[in-house]
This record gives sequence, structure tokens and C-alpha cells, in this order.
Amino acid sequence: MLVKINKSIENNPLICPKCGRSNIKSWYSGGKWKARCLDCFWHGLYKSLKYIEENPMTREEILKKFEIDKYGIIQSPGKFESHMLYVPYFWDMVLEGFYDDELFDEYDRPVSFIKIREEDLEEFPELENIYGIALREDDYGFIDSVEFKTEKEYREAIKELESIESE
Repeated sequence: MLVKINKSIENNPLICPKCGRSNIKSWYSGGKWKARCLDCFWHGLYKSLKYIEENPMTREEILKKFEIDKYGIIQSPGKFESHMLYVPYFWDMVLEGFYDDELFDEYDRPVSFIKIREEDLEEFPELENIYGIALREDDYGFIDSVEFKTEKEYREAIKELESIESE
């Protein structure tokens, strides 16, 4: 359905400027407040998330951006230094909200857990013997990562953080 939006609707905070409906959701983005009806908002959000989910940072992009040694360890100074080349890929996913579990450590910092998927293995064959990974950002902006070889190790790490959260 095409709706012609006139100037009075455009400036009305109760009417969606995109379609003219009135179920409004407001958010702050790009330095200004934006508003859309919930249908337009969720449709736009879905399209954005679908793009991110289908297009996380690739191996090729990581190899161009960072200096990697022959063992696949990032040598470039910065938040990923001394980590495996796939850590920026997973951190990119965490920043976009694509993780399986998120808990908080003893310092109230979020720790994100991701199970390795088939698409991850295609991009990073080094993950062949890894069940999952946990990532967090420390107080200085550096990334900490822990790989879990088995589902049991992965679940035990989650249980340990759940016990910290419940204290």
C-alpha cells in the first residue's frame, strides 16, 4: 500500500513518516531521533539483521586488516593481538547480537558464548575441533576469548558464570 505523506504528517510525532500509520516507535540513531510505526521499524530491523547475519567479517577481510603469523595468530597491535584470526569474526557477531548465551562475570562484564556452526567451519577450518567460544571485552577494550573443545566444557563454563550471577 502506497501512502502519500504530506508535510503535516511528516512533522507529526504520532504518525509514521514512512507509511502514515500511528503505532510509533522512536529511537536515536546517527545523531538524531527517528520514528517509524512498529511494522516499518521491525521490517527495517529485520532487513539489517539479516544482512549482518549473512555477512559477518570474512576471513579475507581479516587477513587484509591484520598481520597474521603462520599459526593463524594475530600479530597486529590492538584489541585482538595474540588471538586466533577467527576472534574478530566472532566479536563482530557479538557486537551485532548474534550469540547463543550471554552472562556476566564477577566484574559485571558481559561474556558472550557462541556455538560453532557449519558456516563458521567453512570460513575457518581451524575451528574443526572446537565446540564453542566465549568472548568478553576487558576494562581496557581488549578482547578475551576462550575456546571450548567439547559441549561439556562449554556448558560447565556457562554454569560457572550462572553461579556467579546468582550470588
